[in-house]
Amino acid sequence: AASDVYKRQIEEFPVACGKVNHAKLVVTEPYVKEYEVTGYERGLSTPEGGVDLEFYYAEGAEDAHLANVKGKAVMVNGRLGKKLYEKLMKAGVAAILTFDGTTIDRRSETDCDIRKLREILTEESGSCTALHMRTMDAAEIVRRGAKKMHIELTAEDYEGTSQNVCAVIEGTEYPEEIISFGAHYDSVYFSTGVYDNMSGSVIIMELLRYFAEHKPARTMKFNWYGSEEQGLLGSKAWVKAHEDEL
Repeated sequence: AASDVYKRQIEEFPVACGKVNHAKLVVTEPYVKEYEVTGYERGLSTPEGGVDLEFYYAEGAEDAHLANVKGKAVMVNGRLGKKLYEKLMKAGVAAILTFDGTTIDRRSETDCDIRKLREILTEESGSCTALHMRTMDAAEIVRRGAKKMHIELTAEDYEGTSQNVCAVIEGTEYPEEIISFGAHYDSVYFSTGVYDNMSGSVIIMELLRYFAEHKPARTMKFNWYGSEEQGLLGSKAWVKAHEDEL
């Protein structure tokens, strides 16, 4: 039996989750056009019926770009990291717009990413209405000189439960010396999860199978982490749960 060869357990931990029910963006001045967008999970919902905002393209969000963005829908370049998010929130933006891809992507062959306002962003700065779009659409919005837009976002937050799967094979000669293997078994929307990171998960599973039959001299630990794509939540939860051991 496996329990005779190695110890194993499932360790649960809470995860802040979100669901987007509706997201919409329509440029209203100086032209009218609706663009496909996705709402950030755990983003701030707009009032019923949405909001009408002035639009500003803040490029790299330098201080000069953010001098007059309070109450506006602000588009920025790049991924929404902690430092950038803090700057935008301090500047008082009403909504954040991000984009990815290239201007030559084929719409029929690309997806509009679904992203999340992770806790590392919101725990200090609070939540904000945030939408994501394709680069080709963002470029058109800037090129056509958009001035105003209508934004709608209906989202809900909830606490979910994730799991780390852990196994230990005690060493026969040097049990106090530990070799640790880790992989994550979760994926994200539109990702090729087979290599990020199911391949890693399978590799350490096969290592476990081998050393369960050929007992190692040193102790071996195997951890499959959940919710790593949400911000390394599984490994952080494991470290917290095993602080005394570490």
